[in-house]
Amino acid sequence: MLKRINKICYILILLILYICNVFAYGAAASTSYKDIKDTSYIYYGDISLTNITYKEIYADKAYIRGIISNSGKNDATYTIKVVYYTDLNEIIATSSINGFIENGEYLDFYIYTPVSEIDREYTLKDISKYKVTVEPKFQGETIGEINSNEEYTSDDSLKGYDFIIDNYKIDMTINENNTYEITEVLNVTFNESKHGIYRDIPLTNNVTRLDGTINSNRAQIKDIYVSDKYSKQIVGTNYRLKIGDASKYVYGKKQYVIKYTYNIGKDPLEGLDEVYFNLIGTEWEVPIKEVKFNISMPKVFDKTKIGFSSGKRGSVDNTFVDYIVENNTIRGAYNNILMPEEALTFRVELDEGYFVGAKLETSVFVFISAGGAILCLLVAIALWLKYGKDEQVIETVELYPPDKASPLDIAFMYKGYIEDDDVVSLLLTLANKGYISIEENNKGGSIFSSSDFVIRKLKEYNGSNDAEKIFMQGLFEKRSKINSIKTIMKALKSGEEVEIVGNTDGETVTSEDLRYSFYKTVERIKSMMNNKKNKRKIFETVASGISKWLIIMVIGIYLLITVPPILMYSEMGAFALPFAILFPLIGETIFIVMVFTPGKKVIYVNGIPTTSKIVSILFGGLFGGMFGGMSWCMIVLPCLLIEKTWLTAYAIGIISMMLILIINKYMPKRTKFGTEMLGRIRGFKRFLENAEKQELESMVYKNPEYFYDILPYAYVLGVSDKWIKQFESITLMPPNWYIGYNSFSVHTFGGFMDSTMRSASSAMTSSPPSSSGSSSGFSSSSAGGSSGGGSGGGGGGSW
Repeated sequence: MLKRINKICYILILLILYICNVFAYGAAASTSYKDIKDTSYIYYGDISLTNITYKEIYADKAYIRGIISNSGKNDATYTIKVVYYTDLNEIIATSSINGFIENGEYLDFYIYTPVSEIDREYTLKDISKYKVTVEPKFQGETIGEINSNEEYTSDDSLKGYDFIIDNYKIDMTINENNTYEITEVLNVTFNESKHGIYRDIPLTNNVTRLDGTINSNRAQIKDIYVSDKYSKQIVGTNYRLKIGDASKYVYGKKQYVIKYTYNIGKDPLEGLDEVYFNLIGTEWEVPIKEVKFNISMPKVFDKTKIGFSSGKRGSVDNTFVDYIVENNTIRGAYNNILMPEEALTFRVELDEGYFVGAKLETSVFVFISAGGAILCLLVAIALWLKYGKDEQVIETVELYPPDKASPLDIAFMYKGYIEDDDVVSLLLTLANKGYISIEENNKGGSIFSSSDFVIRKLKEYNGSNDAEKIFMQGLFEKRSKINSIKTIMKALKSGEEVEIVGNTDGETVTSEDLRYSFYKTVERIKSMMNNKKNKRKIFETVASGISKWLIIMVIGIYLLITVPPILMYSEMGAFALPFAILFPLIGETIFIVMVFTPGKKVIYVNGIPTTSKIVSILFGGLFGGMFGGMSWCMIVLPCLLIEKTWLTAYAIGIISMMLILIINKYMPKRTKFGTEMLGRIRGFKRFLENAEKQELESMVYKNPEYFYDILPYAYVLGVSDKWIKQFESITLMPPNWYIGYNSFSVHTFGGFMDSTMRSASSAMTSSPPSSSGSSSGFSSSSAGGSSGGGSGGGGGGSW
């Protein structure tokens, strides 16, 4: 609640500052492009225009009408201007009125537009859209007007634009290493009050020539100088210079000077070099009345290979371009108005080898990030070699479990941890010891409608094994009974509290009795077995401290390869960091846990729990990909593509992180005892997989229960299928704890045990679904160039 209040207060403060800012500078506000059939409105501080409507009267006159009101405490003068457009946003006519309005007053206004004011190329019938602007000035306040150092006039026919560029001067020095030192001087006229302009300079260029050849390049921009206050950000594939002050407005004449060095690296052409550059790009939103350029080449070149083109993208027109060549300098001008989206492009073919030493520069942070990742990986490898590499494991032949250890102990010493399926194997252990029987359910059916087995208590547990005791207690604890899973799901969706299904007599249980309740017993046994005391018996303690540092290294690498490119190139700046860091990290963590970590994961599909590995992989891939991958592609990847050397550094970092995580997994070094037991357990497992029939028959002759005694061990070591299969040709008596409804054979017994253990594992490890819902599953020539076809250029607008 406190965070929400703070957020609301923050928004209110910004709104108050904005309104004060409007009052202080008397700025203008306008509608968007409105269809002549639409009614519009403007709310701007205390001044509002409502019921703005277009009307056409007779064949020679149209007007905009509406109501202007002043809700403030001060009287105000105002200017209302309307601009009429075609459906292609071409200006047809402009008209305006000036007026005075007292505080608290509202007035009707009309802005007439006679045919005489319409461009001769159009009629009233061509009007499709309009745009209305109101510019108030309260008594005692002025709108700042900044004049440039030059006197120049503005064309009245262009006043429908927020601003126009009266004169665009370009001074470009081309260096021998194919870098461009560019100075741009823009003399502009603001027809509306604005904070300033923005200049978009391309960071990637798609170069298209008239001979059909196409290539792309990426550019680096440095040594930026702007005559006014500015900020920089990445917008799409452009480097944006946002020039002006958010606390000030400008109106009328203004001059901007922009300097920067533009580097496009090596020339891609074979057999020749070239300069192919958009002096003016296709992305300007406003007209440019005049362009002057001065291009200085680094050394002698063939003047007959010079070409210019102008107009819309792809045009080869050069009608309005005049230039002269003095030594290695080209001076010229474009003597016409360049309309929005029209470019001026220069191209000259040069001898192969004209440019020397051309290359893109690599940011020092790229080397720091990649080098830091590699260094951390090398340190991790060194730590593993010293503290994590196990001694050589010597396998010994074992016909029985080493040291008569329990199945859980064998599983722990073999893997270093206990997981859900290992705990479930206690069913077989308790059955072999005579505490329970497992009865086949002759009803069959799905485990979600009726259970396929019944577990019956034969006697109270009187052994000394804590895990077995807890397991036995958890099996037969008394539970309250409700009808079915459907009842549970219905209750959970409605938010009701429910007791979990179970039996009432405490003597028999089915899978339905254990579902959503026995998982607590499983977790308790896992926690008891996977404690530090047990781990220290088989792993050296120094490894745990090192593991923490390895995790810190992984986090450090992740920040090292993510933070610098985001801060350097993201258009959101530091605001993007939480999204760029946390979202991909969460998604990648889910993906790794669901796909690569051992043990079964319970996933709820339409409210039904499943421990399928395939479902886990699909869930991890889809959810991890959507949550982490999409945010990474939208926020991080665009920044890496701007400076593609970051892609290499990022890849090095990701690979280093994965290798360090693998090292961390194998970091715990086994103690002498742990190494010895691992060798003996591996020998025992190998025997279970590869024992000869004659040898097994001998073991059964000595101990008729040998097959059943070893079954829990085969289960925790993951070789139960092979163990059962080896006895299909050996005569066995059914165990005392198994009650079936078909004639006994090792084959039918194996099938029953497989389904029983899978069903038991699913039921015993499932936790209740969340009541919040569940997942749903899954004068010259063009010289081979065209307008806008080269590098550089870009465009801009106002803000």
